Parts: sequence; C-alpha cells; structure tokens
Amino acid sequence: MKEETQQNLSDWNYKILGKAGAPRMVFLHGIMGSLNNWLKVVTHFKNDFEILIFDQRGHGRSCHKEAYKTADYAKDLEYITNQLGWDKFHLIGHSSGGIVACEYTATYPDKVLSLCIEDISMEPRKDIGVKIEKLLLSIPTPFKDTASYKTFFEQKVPGLTKNFFQPNLLGSFLKMNIVEKDNGQWQWRFHRNGVIDSLREARASSFYPQYFSIKCPILVIHGSRSEDLPPAEYAKMLTHTKAQGVELSSGHWVHFEQCEEFSKALLDFIRGLC
Repeated sequence: MKEETQQNLSDWNYKILGKAGAPRMVFLHGIMGSLNNWLKVVTHFKNDFEILIFDQRGHGRSCHKEAYKTADYAKDLEYITNQLGWDKFHLIGHSSGGIVACEYTATYPDKVLSLCIEDISMEPRKDIGVKIEKLLLSIPTPFKDTASYKTFFEQKVPGLTKNFFQPNLLGSFLKMNIVEKDNGQWQWRFHRNGVIDSLREARASSFYPQYFSIKCPILVIHGSRSEDLPPAEYAKMLTHTKAQGVELSSGHWVHFEQCEEFSKALLDFIRGLC
C-alpha cells in the first residue's frame, strides 16, 4: 500500500457551529454519509455547545486517502481536533461512525468526556456488509447523463433494495449520494472503493475489546426496528458498567427518524453527567 501524504486541515470539509467557548461536541456520520446528516440534530445543541461536524475521509467533500480502516478514521479525528485545539469533547457516532467513536475513545481516553453510540453492534455483521457491498457494485456509475441516472434510480433501484429493511429510505439515501460532475456525468459523492474497504474491515472485526476498555460514560441509542443492532447485542453493550441505553421506535437512522427524541435523549444524558 502506498504511504499516505502528510495531512492538512484543508483536506477535510468541516463546520464548527454553536456557541464558541462552550462545552464541545463532535458528531461522526456513518458509512456513505456526510456532515449534512447531522445538520438538523445540531440545531438542538447549538445554544449550549460548540459543535464540530465533518466529512470523514473518502466521504462528502473531504479528501480521498489510501487506507480506510477504523483506526485510520480515528487518527483523522485526532489530527483534526489537535489542529483545532480541541482537547476535551463529547463524542457521538452513528453506525460505522459509532465504531470509529469507540475506537477513538479507547485510543485517546483523555479527550473524550462521554461517548454516544447510535445503533451499531460491536460484533461483526458480515451479512450486512456483504449485502451493501453487492448493492454498491450493482449500481453502474458513472451515469453518462441526467436522464440515465434518473431512469436507473426510478426503474432499477427499487428492485435492488427490496430485500433491505426500509428499502425506500435506503434508495433515497443512495440517490442523494450521486452528484453531477463537471463533465456532466453522475458519480458517487463518496469514494466507493474506500467505502467497500471500510465495510470489509469493520464487519470482520469485533470491537468489544475496545468498547469494554472505555472508562467514560456511554450512551447507547438503539432503533427498536433496526437490523444493525440486534436486541441481544444491545443488551450485551448495556452490561458495560459505564453504559446506559435508550431505545426509540425507529430503524437504523434513529437521529433522522426520531430527531426530537434522539436529541432529547442525548441532551438528558450529557446534562446528567454534570
């Protein structure tokens, strides 16, 4: 593997929102996501917290890199927060962002005041990773023009996503991740091969050793209808002596489907630490 070039803060698309000098929060999006996933949620916190959201490597408008292991994403967060001078913060991660948040907290425990993991198991779920990989590979990007892009998503994507939980929501999520390039073609917003590498690594490794090594308070938010955090795994995560859980009526995208309730649960958790 080719060695990565030296990092620069300009490699990342990020936003700092909220109240300068207030307690700090960092939100990590999941696989194929972007900082935009958190824009509605952070409105509930901007009056009382200073907030960092950013596109992780290979996602959104941030840099494409050579490596896409969980540890690489965690090192990115350490680099960004060091460059910004953020030495203490509450860390929140959705889906694979929750795994990155777990890895980061275990590796840099002195920087994380509390950890919130949204709807992801620490145990590998190879079945889900394989399904998503096959789905991504079945979408023939780049599309040569707008018409071919729209036709494919209208006629083909419903059939490709029908065996997934919440297929319509997944189809919409995929569609918003296709963007028009300068040459008129439509291509993935994210680095597809990097996403696939991330899926393979995260879904093949248990992160329970990192999870149970964490010393700070933990909130686990579970979508009651989600396939990504089975009930038995949710119960196992709550055996951590520092963990508490909240289950909301939702699928995997809890902060999207139940934004108000998600935000309240997170705010109550953080306020309860004081």
